[in-house]
Amino acid sequence: MPAIGIIAEYNPFHNGHKYQLKTIREKFNNAEIIVAMSGSITQRGETAILDKWSRAETAVANGADLVIELPAVYAIRSAQDFARGGVRLFNSLNIVDNLAFGTEYPEDNRLQKAGEFLETSNAQNLLHEKIKKGLSYATAVTELLKENFGFSEDILREPNTILGLEYIRSIIHTGSAIKPMPLLRKGASHRQENISDNIASGTAIRQEAKKSLPDYEKISEAVPQEILYSLKENFADNNKLLLPLIYSLNNIIINNLQNIYGISEGIENRLLGSLKNPHSLGDILNSMTTRRYTVARCQRAIMYLLLGITHDEMMTFDNMPPQYVRVLAFNDTGRTLLKKIKEASPLPLITKTSDYLNSQDILNNNIHTDLQKMLSIDVKSTNLQGLCFNSPQTNLDFTTSPVYVNT
Repeated sequence: MPAIGIIAEYNPFHNGHKYQLKTIREKFNNAEIIVAMSGSITQRGETAILDKWSRAETAVANGADLVIELPAVYAIRSAQDFARGGVRLFNSLNIVDNLAFGTEYPEDNRLQKAGEFLETSNAQNLLHEKIKKGLSYATAVTELLKENFGFSEDILREPNTILGLEYIRSIIHTGSAIKPMPLLRKGASHRQENISDNIASGTAIRQEAKKSLPDYEKISEAVPQEILYSLKENFADNNKLLLPLIYSLNNIIINNLQNIYGISEGIENRLLGSLKNPHSLGDILNSMTTRRYTVARCQRAIMYLLLGITHDEMMTFDNMPPQYVRVLAFNDTGRTLLKKIKEASPLPLITKTSDYLNSQDILNNNIHTDLQKMLSIDVKSTNLQGLCFNSPQTNLDFTTSPVYVNT
């Protein structure tokens, strides 16, 4: 019985994700599916539109067996670090056989060869040369793979393809025994901004949900009913971080700003310069973004500032192994998986945050162990997301339990 891992965001969970889980079930009827999911803030540096427990619950109700949280110190990162964090977490479970991921070209052996190539010292030197010329990491990778493997720009603009490459690289880099399992991705491109089919992009769904008069009938065609209900009830709008950001920037000295992870190479000057007359978070991002500083990189830098994560702290996290398995949702098979993980993995299973960390520890900076340091970033991320809901929420990590789904 293979244990198949998926690294996901589910922002929100939609029919494309449901199709992927269904595809795995059809290929491996007795598979056990574990999802490592971003928590409260996503890889692009945005607050997730729904809380992590409702997203995880929907995933289990629609095909997954167990959803665990991808720690925020891995989740709010570049594609390379996001993938590496997820693979490291799955490696630490000691039960995962395959890593499934969607791609437009699952049968194309170039993806595996390209991943292997990017792990060579020659490729890394060529990448650094391109980045020194002012290219973003993603653009540099795109150029390198066009030159060496004939990939088209359209292929490499797809986030799934870039992530697929990074998953393969991470498996190689960590010496993992996990085998990649590319699956054909079905439906809309991530860049699609309108819902036009029953499989729409997360971007299109989020944009429709945030309109003053959302077309819920259109949304209902692209998501499970429980997600539709949640979007109607209470969702998070990233734009509500504008005022906390302005406050933070007006009360920080430049040396401290430069110590924040992701704020370097002049990006701090663009960030401070964006304060002239911002009416939205988008105004600030437009002022910061350049050919080298992509929107995603700028959004992540803003999140690191609001979370107070320094460069030294992030380097410490990168040099330590995952510290825990945070349980978000499970079914009966997931309960069996948790027993297997408990036997095979050295990591503690966290079902109650206060057993390891409480709110007073964070307020008083009474944080000492590596586990507490990593977990505290998850808690701060959830509280930051909580500011963005229609009805603000606080300390959900201490009041919300893992969700059992009776499938």
